[in-house]
Amino acid sequence: MALREDGGASGGFASLMSRKSYIMKDLFRILYGISPVHAVLLSALLTGSLVTMVVLLQIPNPNMILVAGLVTASAMFGYCGGATSGMIMLIYSLYFFSDEHSFMTFSDLNAEKVLVVLVGILITMFIVCKLRAMEARVYARYRNLQEALKAENLVLKEMSHTDALTGVMNRMALHRDLENFRHEDITVIMLDLDRFKEVNDKFGHDNGDRVLRRTGELLREVFGKEHSYRYGGDEFIIILPGAAPDEVTVKLDRIMATRPGLESDSSPTRVGFSVGYVSVGRDSCASVRDLLALADRKMYDAKSGGRNRVVG
Repeated sequence: MALREDGGASGGFASLMSRKSYIMKDLFRILYGISPVHAVLLSALLTGSLVTMVVLLQIPNPNMILVAGLVTASAMFGYCGGATSGMIMLIYSLYFFSDEHSFMTFSDLNAEKVLVVLVGILITMFIVCKLRAMEARVYARYRNLQEALKAENLVLKEMSHTDALTGVMNRMALHRDLENFRHEDITVIMLDLDRFKEVNDKFGHDNGDRVLRRTGELLREVFGKEHSYRYGGDEFIIILPGAAPDEVTVKLDRIMATRPGLESDSSPTRVGFSVGYVSVGRDSCASVRDLLALADRKMYDAKSGGRNRVVG
């Protein structure tokens, strides 16, 4: 029981930290993408509000409040925000320390105080803005690494669902995509290379691989990579959602007429296709797996009928 409670607490903490991470990333994206004009306006609003509060409430020692405004503006909006906030602070200091708030005349002591305020503003703004610039560079690098990692993950994901030899989708991709073909008109094609074992035995596996690669190129060209799958060995599956019957016929005729592209380099031996296919409408109760089995039977009918033909 204790283990479950710890696990639940750990899971809740992980979820909280994940949400916090997303919030921080959104905040960084907003702050680093803000324009200089908006930075000046927002900094002026922030510092001006603090100065107004100090004046209205007659706070006797407002230094910490105004410094907090300067730090906040510099940290959030960089040099534009820091300079704006610092300028407002300096104007307030001139007002506060001048004789009768004239902005013009100062006692020696108050003149020194204004000078200290000015130096403090410059140093604080420089340090905070420098830290923010460093943070911005780190964040930009983090974003670049994140985008690069995302791109690499997409490549790896694509590679994991692509047959390395033929360039079409693999069996793992087929299982992934089966659920996507429900409730729509669909044509399922099963294609098998005729006497492919004899090609391997007579001309070697290198030539056999060359034939498979050319088959993959042909399927990608005619049907598209996203619709073509290597099912295993010399068997291929093509799934065409929403294809009209005439379109399917034209594509199959093109496949069957392209035998010369599958010749072995060392011999004029040609490799034909035995093809079985089935088409159903969206109102069909048959699953895609049922259609695969039916197309497979029709493909074997094509083989038993003499090979190098289409049965549908």
